[in-house]
Amino acid sequence: SWLMPHVAALLSIRVKGSDNQTQWMRIKGRPYNGRLACFGETCLFKIPDKGPRAELMGNMEGRQERGIYLGFKRDPNEYIYGCSEGVRYSRSLQRFPTEDRWPIASQCRTLERWKADS
Repeated sequence: SWLMPHVAALLSIRVKGSDNQTQWMRIKGRPYNGRLACFGETCLFKIPDKGPRAELMGNMEGRQERGIYLGFKRDPNEYIYGCSEGVRYSRSLQRFPTEDRWPIASQCRTLERWKADS
């Protein structure tokens, strides 16, 4: 259920019409400036500063979490990603170098577990 919205968002952000503008540019009046990643790519996502997931281990906890990119929500402008605990949302995304973006074996195991949970 993440791939179709991701593809629709990419079409509105990247594909230019006959007027040499994307749908995003026509609506917002400017090009899309957010970061994009490939569906299924491993990235780092920022953990929220406030709320129940913030600082579970105090100030010694890392501020980013490794996850699998699943797309983004345009309304609150959040990235959707999957991690060992399930599907989560973040407002910040950082990509790995090209050679580290696709650890296939670990991603397949994680995706199989999400499928079993559904």
